[in-house]
Formats: sequence, structure tokens, C-alpha cells
Amino acid sequence: MSGRASVLTEEFVAAVTEFDRSLFEVMQERVDGIAATGPPTGVSIDLPGLYREHAERRTWLSRALALEVGTDWDAVRSGASMLLPRSG
Repeated sequence: MSGRASVLTEEFVAAVTEFDRSLFEVMQERVDGIAATGPPTGVSIDLPGLYREHAERRTWLSRALALEVGTDWDAVRSGASMLLPRSG
């Protein structure tokens, strides 16, 4: 592949899934911290709303991965071949 790195789809999805899990784990810790200590002085936070929003966002990746997308891969390859420099 002329010096370009390739990543299998499964590896990419695994990396994105791990990032998503780690991100939401850290975000949950921050939300729990605010719930335990209260918001900074002068800041008002709707904690029940924040928990609901956080729970909703945790579902985005799994819902996106469950979508069946009807991609015309032949058209994608054809378009990509027009964009890639030709060797030879």
C-alpha cells in the first residue's frame, strides 16, 4: 500500500468503542463528582437533567453501530480512484 497504514474495520470499530467507553467513564466520574460536592459557586446545574443527558449520550455509539447503511461501495471506490494519484 505504498507506505500508507491500513486499519481493518474491526480494529477501527474496537478502537472507537474503547475510546467511547473510556470517555463516558471519565464523564460519569465528573458528573458523580459534581453531584457529590455540588457545582462551583455561582453555577446552577440541573443534576437530574445532566444524568438523563449523559445516559442518552452513552447510547449514541451503539445506536450508530446498529444502523444498516446502504452504502454503494462500487460508487465510493470509483470516486476514490478518481481522487487518488495514479502510479506508473
